[in-house]
Amino acid sequence: ILTVWLPITNATEQNGCLELFPISHKRVLPTHCPDAVRGLRIPSRFLPNTSRLIVPVKQGSVLFMHRKTVHRSLPNRSNGVRWSFDLRYNVIGQPTGRPFFPGFVVRSQKHTESMLSDSDVWAQLWRDSRDFLANKKDPTYNRWNGDVPACA
Repeated sequence: ILTVWLPITNATEQNGCLELFPISHKRVLPTHCPDAVRGLRIPSRFLPNTSRLIVPVKQGSVLFMHRKTVHRSLPNRSNGVRWSFDLRYNVIGQPTGRPFFPGFVVRSQKHTESMLSDSDVWAQLWRDSRDFLANKKDPTYNRWNGDVPACA
């Protein structure tokens, strides 16, 4: 899986740009634990013992990451919002780790019949996913559920 991170606004240290852990993609992906304040987090004892790289990115630029690159957002200490898109590209049929969110084929030389090029169909997939999750009692949005000893 290739992660493509696109800031819609300038991502600065002040408004919460990303912090990356170089070389972390060569290790086992650490468990993420639920956190009532921050959503998900990797417990500090499991963070890679490497230097950290703070990565401000200008609006309209792009950051490419390996799927296992450990990263996090810095806190937003500004009065504004930092917006971004995360796009993930993976092999057709490979699990995304987010089964409730729609996966779709953008390009394929082998399976052209499965490519999605209709934006209305794409939008409906997301509306259906949103409606499904909104009707669940306690929806889970990610692959990490905290049911591991590391999260206790």
